[in-house]
Amino acid sequence: MYFRLRDGLYHCQAGRRVIFLDLIHDRYFALPQACGSAFQKLVSRRGEGFDGAHEALSLLIGRGNLIETLVPDGSLSATVIHSVEIDHQARKLPTVHMPTLALALYWELIISIQLRSRALSAVIRRAAEIPSQSRLGSPATGSRLSRMVSAFEYTAFVFGRTNRCLARSLAMFSFCRARGVPVHFVIGVRSDPFAAHAWVQKDAVVLNDTAEQVNLYTPILVLE
Repeated sequence: MYFRLRDGLYHCQAGRRVIFLDLIHDRYFALPQACGSAFQKLVSRRGEGFDGAHEALSLLIGRGNLIETLVPDGSLSATVIHSVEIDHQARKLPTVHMPTLALALYWELIISIQLRSRALSAVIRRAAEIPSQSRLGSPATGSRLSRMVSAFEYTAFVFGRTNRCLARSLAMFSFCRARGVPVHFVIGVRSDPFAAHAWVQKDAVVLNDTAEQVNLYTPILVLE
């Protein structure tokens, strides 16, 4: 007997707490200590049940968040991504490529409207489905990415900086994906006190924030 998470549910261990992101219902929740310990045991066993599992995990099972299955499916695997080490140098550039800035403003406006009018799960799904022709080997990829990074520094003068991490990060991810630049969109959380944050990174480089800031958070959801 194995267990799997229902669709739209993501997890991580942030500090001493097991935290979940319920993307379908647009909420976060943390497990009590005993249930969290049992869940971590289940994760270490790759979803395979153990004696007393039903009782220890009753909070998750009873709410339909943890489902019995005959084979493991990987839904309990921890989120894996490069640790962020440095900021992108283009964030400090004094100049901006105007056509790129116009597109960055367009994407941030579109994503902002979507986040106000649609469920978060729908906005994220739409971003992940943007057609992308990866140009990983193109010599122009580096300069294209630098222009995008610089442009999103300037969108803050229009949309502001406060409470913009989700919209700006989804906009940057969508723009990069549409232009064939491979990056990762990340949502991270921390506990005691709880907080959530979003950013974009390429390998070990954070593109729209500082390494110091994003390393305060544990990744819970990653799009590529």
